[in-house]
Amino acid sequence: MDTHSFLQTVFTGADHGYTQIISMPSMKAAPIPVDNLAMPAITQGEDVYFSPGLSAGPHNAKLSSDDIIGIPALWIDIDIASSAGHAHDATAHSSGLDLGLRLVERLRQWSNELGRTHPEPSMASNRTPYALNVGKVQAGDWTSSVPAHATFSVRVGFPRAWTPDQAEREVREVIASFATASGFAVQPRVTLTGFRAKGYLLDSDAQLVRDLSAAHRDAHGVDPAVYSLGSTTDARVYLNELGVPAICFGAITHDMHGIDESVELQSIVDAAKTLARFIMMRFGHSGGAP
Repeated sequence: MDTHSFLQTVFTGADHGYTQIISMPSMKAAPIPVDNLAMPAITQGEDVYFSPGLSAGPHNAKLSSDDIIGIPALWIDIDIASSAGHAHDATAHSSGLDLGLRLVERLRQWSNELGRTHPEPSMASNRTPYALNVGKVQAGDWTSSVPAHATFSVRVGFPRAWTPDQAEREVREVIASFATASGFAVQPRVTLTGFRAKGYLLDSDAQLVRDLSAAHRDAHGVDPAVYSLGSTTDARVYLNELGVPAICFGAITHDMHGIDESVELQSIVDAAKTLARFIMMRFGHSGGAP
């Protein structure tokens, strides 16, 4: 797969915005529109990186978090519209916020049902592997008004056997069916917001896992913990799109994505010892396996 094809695969589903090609060590950044992924000229001998984030406009400097508008893999925004009114007669009006909360509860039920009808073999002990998370809510204009609108930003997990397109169709159907059955005055509007990740799994018997486990055992005298999570990482791109085995390995973390997210400092050193042995095992002599 050439660079152009790789970028097209990564940004499938993104119809606007700019990514960046960054060359190192010169730190030169060149913006590229996702609807025309033409590679810029790169100085010979430099390493090339790309930004997984998308910005609304072209930037010639490295992107900051304020520039990012989307990351390609299923995040959706659900917009709920309803009639507005004064708070003194709130029961006479449908609240966009209340309707949205009822819809989210239906999506949670659907997510739990998926865990029963489409169990994930690698997570047999997890009865709800397809996590649904409401990450953001925006609603209302004034405290004394019944909200006429609400937007729920939702992260939806789905079975590995599904494509992102199938997951999108299923979610849209659940939302539309619930809104119709519940008498919503206006059908909710569902908007994809960039993230459409395919599921992935590297078998625990894969050579990469065996070699990394052997290196860990050599460094610390015990096998590393091997497990699957109901979430995604960049390893999916290498495995799904490039056919390159990939897993996540590293420091012990606590409260991921939380305000007190942290790693154990000693585990960084311990992981480095494992990786050093792994590199020597795989690449310290000719014939190392990919």
